[in-house]
Amino acid sequence: ANMFSVLPAYGLYCRHAKNLVLSNVQLLTTERFMRMPLTKATRNGNPYWQAPDKLAENFKGDNPGTAFVAEEVDGLDVGGLQARAGGKEDPVVQFTDVRNAMLHANRAPQNTGVYLDLHGEQTSGITLTGNALRDAKKTVQCSTEVRKKAIYIREKQ
Repeated sequence: ANMFSVLPAYGLYCRHAKNLVLSNVQLLTTERFMRMPLTKATRNGNPYWQAPDKLAENFKGDNPGTAFVAEEVDGLDVGGLQARAGGKEDPVVQFTDVRNAMLHANRAPQNTGVYLDLHGEQTSGITLTGNALRDAKKTVQCSTEVRKKAIYIREKQ
């Protein structure tokens, strides 16, 4: 990961992709994993992250951040995603300018604040169906530039 500097997700970061399929992917970390803000600069309201070299013995926090980030992806199918919840402010999944995406058969981990966070004027055609997202305090959060018709939700809770 050093080749690309600090990445916005602890698990998977996809940018400028087309027709991407993710099936039964697990994005997990150790129990004592943590990423800390690298600077005060943010992108889409989220900090740039770094993992500390060593954690203190009395370390009590546990914030891996966002699990999966997709930017400028056209055609995305995500099924069976398993991930850890980040901190209170971190979504499990974040899309920016993603078009024609389907999320199905995914499960929100316990203690999820926001499951899916949407950004970007180009975001459109996002469908959620057949997911188990009842453990998320909020299923979807959209920034102001995302059109209301950009997302379709059909869930069985």
